Amino acid sequence: MTTLKPHHNYVLVRVLQHEEETTDTGIILPSGHTGQKPSLGIIEKIGPDVQSDFKVGDKVLFPPYIGDMQNSTAQAYVHERVNYLFIVEDAILATIVDD
Repeated sequence: MTTLKPHHNYVLVRVLQHEEETTDTGIILPSGHTGQKPSLGIIEKIGPDVQSDFKVGDKVLFPPYIGDMQNSTAQAYVHERVNYLFIVEDAILATIVDD
């Protein structure tokens, strides 16, 4: 088994995919039908230099196209058929807390 371990101030986030939607008339729309990229994920691992109070298992919000950018704030990665992002902690917009 292979383990991914983020370095420095990177956070490893498992990207959550959009779910299917059903219209009021019963039509099932496929996931991602709006063309919008997923922007929610679950923190899987935290790098040793992360200063934020993130915890493994936190649901987080990040910019939708962050993995497509050609910069050093995030890098998309597929591991064992699961989509991940290595995101610099400052690029995470919010932690989602269910009340």
